[in-house]
Amino acid sequence: MKKQSCRMTQQERETHREATKLRKMTDQQLVDYVNSQKEQAGPAKDQEAVHKAEIEELEAEVAKYKAKANKAEAEARKNAENAVKAIKGKSTGGKAAVERFLQELKKKTGSGNGIGNGTIFKLKRILDTMPDDFAEKEA
Repeated sequence: MKKQSCRMTQQERETHREATKLRKMTDQQLVDYVNSQKEQAGPAKDQEAVHKAEIEELEAEVAKYKAKANKAEAEARKNAENAVKAIKGKSTGGKAAVERFLQELKKKTGSGNGIGNGTIFKLKRILDTMPDDFAEKEA
């Protein structure tokens, strides 16, 4: 009576066939088979080493570009902070500009332009009550 193989899975059957095939080989056939398997595995290991080297090279390049980007970002931030300080330090806008304008008007009082000392006095009082950054809030 033939042995039933219904209890083996497909993978187990394939493994059994391969083992039977190897057991029936002669010594020379076994040596040739093992050597051919080694040759096939050899290039794969070499390729793995090449891929590993390429990956390391790319990671180094990425790190270099990240460092450049961080440096550029820090420099841009520094330049922006310096620009803000320079703008805040200038007295070209806001109260200083209005005060200079009022001084020029005061020089021209009484020249028939309809602006007198009282008008300039009232404008200066309004200017004194305003906050320093009123021009920035309106913009």
